[in-house]
Amino acid sequence: MIKRISICAALIVILLGFVELTARVILKLNKDNKQQLINWESFHKPTENIANLDMYKRYNWINDFQNDKPLESNSSDMCTGLKYEPFYLWKSSPCMTKYRTTDADGNRTTKYNVTTCDNKTTIYVFGSSTMAGDGILRDVDLIPSIIAKNLNEKYSSNQCFEVKNFAQSGFNQGNEYVLFMDILSKGEIPDYVIFYDGATDILQNVLYGEPHMGFEMFNLISTWWSSGDYNRFVTYLALKKSAFFRLLNKEYTLKKYYIHDKDTINKRCATLANTYAGRADVINKLSKQYNFKFTLALQPLLFTVSNLSSEDAMLLNKIEKEFPYMIDTYNTCYKAVRDRLNEKNDYFFDLSNFDVHNESVYFDFAHVSPLGNEMFAKALIDEIQKKLEVK
Repeated sequence: MIKRISICAALIVILLGFVELTARVILKLNKDNKQQLINWESFHKPTENIANLDMYKRYNWINDFQNDKPLESNSSDMCTGLKYEPFYLWKSSPCMTKYRTTDADGNRTTKYNVTTCDNKTTIYVFGSSTMAGDGILRDVDLIPSIIAKNLNEKYSSNQCFEVKNFAQSGFNQGNEYVLFMDILSKGEIPDYVIFYDGATDILQNVLYGEPHMGFEMFNLISTWWSSGDYNRFVTYLALKKSAFFRLLNKEYTLKKYYIHDKDTINKRCATLANTYAGRADVINKLSKQYNFKFTLALQPLLFTVSNLSSEDAMLLNKIEKEFPYMIDTYNTCYKAVRDRLNEKNDYFFDLSNFDVHNESVYFDFAHVSPLGNEMFAKALIDEIQKKLEVK
């Protein structure tokens, strides 16, 4: 009897495994003319032996960084990733390791700040994971830290600079706009503001067709929680990773597709550009009322920069081969933003065509090495000096 039950159980497991494998194959082959599943493995360089990548070979701390662990703490939410935050939806949890520090407010620490002098300039920086420092980046390698270091070294005799990093992983300009308005309403007025955007806005608003990261999950939680259908919600959480479940139950699938219908792309890109322009107009009026200057920087991406290294060109070719419509979408949206926020607006700073001088800097289509951040930071520093007329 026990033997029969064991055989039946084994057969059921084998059958379920076969069904799951078949469903995965079907989902992989199911490419209609409107949508295609995004495979994130295709968007970045190999994660095995990262220290051997050209972009990281120059850094002797890479191997140690990969073993970087949270320092001891009594806090239960230390280094637990993103957590819910009212109004902004999420922020990073506090974290402290050998190389990385996120403070109690969820903001990554900026190194080289000088906060005490007779003539202090405060700079606020907003952005997504590329500015927040996701990836293999120490605190000192982030763009805000590089800006603080360079400006404080150059103007140490007569001026000091404090750079605050408000960037968060997964933020798009909509999240940043809400956060910035909240900061202003509390009377915290900077001298200069940088918005560093492009990658997540197009990914979320255009490719996914959602207002922000995790929108579908937020929506599902809200719907199921308000209806009191907790069992259904728990069941969904347990099954959502199953290919068979996704195949049979598309209603509850967290769909990460991207649209490659040209008309849809053009409409969504136009909407994105108009939204950018609308927010920029409001910020511009606020800048005059509160006496601060600002820059809307269109960030450089693997798809948009010039003179790629051979290693970065291989990654671009891989993405272009598997997801050509993704590159077309980014180029279409960047053009729409440029056309809408043209050079007549002195706050628009187009970094997208940056020359990386054959240096290997991209780990994926947006995140870069410390050298990449250093390149882009220096361009922003030049813009800051020009706008603030510091000498």
